Amino acid sequence: KSFNSDFLDGVDIELYLIEDSMEVLMERKKTAADGMYLMDFEPDREYRVVLSRPGFFSNSIDVDTRNRTKSDTLFQNVGLSEISGRAIVIDNILFDFDSSLLTSEAKARISSGILNTLKENPHIIVELSAHTDNKGDAAYNLNLSQERAESVTTFLTDKGIKISRLVAKGYGETRPIASNTKPDGSDDPESRALNRRTEFTIIGELDRPVEIDDEEED
Repeated sequence: KSFNSDFLDGVDIELYLIEDSMEVLMERKKTAADGMYLMDFEPDREYRVVLSRPGFFSNSIDVDTRNRTKSDTLFQNVGLSEISGRAIVIDNILFDFDSSLLTSEAKARISSGILNTLKENPHIIVELSAHTDNKGDAAYNLNLSQERAESVTTFLTDKGIKISRLVAKGYGETRPIASNTKPDGSDDPESRALNRRTEFTIIGELDRPVEIDDEEED
């Protein structure tokens, strides 16, 4: 099987054999100058190929040879997305009114989103930021947003992410992405909802990845 990792050279390739829901590392190599590499797979097996490179999000592809009855050569492109400093909104991270406690829906959303991203990219350092609309006292909103950002980081560390990879920052109402009011000055609830958001921004990378701790029991 041959992969082209978006024509990037020096991409780290890890080949895992999947057996009994466990991943066993079989081989490590790097892509050539043209972004290509070749790898042989045995029949009747399940594999996972993981591609990673500093400055890019990791990516993976599953290879299943259990239903193949003859030898074949397959070609597949695997793209890597470049890491940038832009803020990425974590959808539906909701808090009860005037509270910094994560709802069960928020925990599920974090587990399926940013938690997986951090596990799949063990070299990245992120800022987790919380924002509010401009209702209420500005100082109070700033404090509440900080507590909410810290709630997210606490949840992630409880799931095994090292605290050294996380920075909690509350911005209160200082960084709106939408107007809190309509052009006529009346309240705009939909725009306010956009401002009450949680984001993560990649702010750095470790020299080498760190291991993920075992998850604590809920």
